[in-house]
Amino acid sequence: MADDDERSRVVSDEERARAMLEQLRGVHAVDIGRDLVIAVVNFSYPKLGLSDETRPVRDLDDVRVSIELMRGILDALDREHAGSTADLHDTLAQMQLAYAHAVQLSNAERAAEAGVPATPPEPPVAEAAPEPAGEEPPAAEAAPEPAAARPQPAVKKPKPAAKKKPAAKKKPAARKKPPAAD
Repeated sequence: MADDDERSRVVSDEERARAMLEQLRGVHAVDIGRDLVIAVVNFSYPKLGLSDETRPVRDLDDVRVSIELMRGILDALDREHAGSTADLHDTLAQMQLAYAHAVQLSNAERAAEAGVPATPPEPPVAEAAPEPAGEEPPAAEAAPEPAAARPQPAVKKPKPAAKKKPAAKKKPAARKKPPAAD
């Protein structure tokens, strides 16, 4: 009886293999690429750590690499089937925006923990380069005024276009008859 069980199992394994080959005929690399992009999105969104529940798993380096993977897959899909990837490009754009937001959030959290204000510091003022010895210093230049202190030029309103009179229709010139030959 053990032989009968093995034979029935072998037959069913062969049938399963045939069924898998039949399914494989219907699947294309483009389908797999689309599924890969969706899998990367599902993997990456929790790693953004945008909610209280996902903050412990935040890994922005993983998200950055995931975005690069999505770009690569989409490039390959675009070369093959450009028209069918618009929804995936939208998803990639949303992922990039969420990543930028997560980076800002992470930086603000780190700054708050360190007691540093979250606003970026003013850019440093460039110092003058040391003057070479033996040369006269150039005439002192006035420091540029801040943009708010500068007078703003008046905005000129465009003049309304002058109305043109319709052109008078010209009458066709009368044709002269050539002189009759005698």
